[in-house]
Parts: sequence; structure tokens; C-alpha cells
Amino acid sequence: MNIASAYLNSLFLLSEGTFGLNTNILETNIVNLAILWFGLFSFLKDPLTSSLSERKDKIQIAIQEAEEQLEQARIRLEEAEKQSSQIQLVLDPIKKEAEKSAKNLKDSVLAQGKNDIETITIRAKNQIFSLEGQIKEQIFSHVIDLALKRVQSQLETNLSQEMQSKIIDANISKLGGL
Repeated sequence: MNIASAYLNSLFLLSEGTFGLNTNILETNIVNLAILWFGLFSFLKDPLTSSLSERKDKIQIAIQEAEEQLEQARIRLEEAEKQSSQIQLVLDPIKKEAEKSAKNLKDSVLAQGKNDIETITIRAKNQIFSLEGQIKEQIFSHVIDLALKRVQSQLETNLSQEMQSKIIDANISKLGGL
């Protein structure tokens, strides 16, 4: 049997099978219990009260500090959000200007590249035409040289002394008539 059931049995006469109040004070230990409770309350009341009051004060101080920290955090959050919005207001035009500058630079580089390509193409064509002209002149000069050599060799082999005299006389008469 445990202590609680023994106490209840002695207080209410449950062990005899009947229900009632046991009036025997010594058997129920009511006096001992009353003295114990009185001693506990009278001697431990002040230390327990002061301990509980200190604990209550510490808890209240901790709650106040937590509330103050929460308020400070809210203020810092509001400041940070305000600064963020101000920074965003400053950054938006800068970002737009940077994008515009990048686009202008890209367009400028592309246009300059096109101009450079056109200039290089024109120079290449002019150089090709010039080389083509030089090659044509060289070929023409070579053909003329070959033709003159051929004519000269034919004249040397086919032209007699008498014919040469006639040609010279005809040319002299043409010159004399001038």
C-alpha cells in the first residue's frame, strides 16, 4: 500500500469496510501534518516569495529587453528597407544608362566594323584592278616584244637587199615631202 492510500484509509476509516471520518487525531497524524505545514509555510514563505519575486522580476526584465530588441530590430529593418528603396532609386537610372551606353557602344562597334569591312573590300578591289592592269600591261608588252621579234626575224629572212632599198627610198621620200 502506498502512503497516499494509507493516509486516506486512516482519515476516512476505509480499512474497516465502512465509510466515515476518523476522529482519532493521533492516529490520523493531523497534528503532525499541521505542524509540518505550518513550519514549512512560516519558515519557507519569505525565501520562496523573494525567490519567486526575483524570478518574476528577471523574467519581466528579459521580456522588456526582448521587446526593446524587437523594436530596435524593426527600426533597423525599416531603415534597411528605406535604404534599399533609395539605393534602388539610384541604381535604376544608372542601370538604364549603362544598358543604353552598352547598346550605343555595340551599335558603334558594329557600324565601325561594317565601315572597316567596306573600306577593306574597296581597297582589295582597287588593288585587284591595279594588279590586273599591271598584269595586262606586262602581257601586252610581252606580246608586242614577241611580235616585234617575230617580225624582225621574218624580215631578216624574207627581205632581200633590193626590197630593203625600196622601203628605205619610200620612207625617205615621205620624209622629204614634209
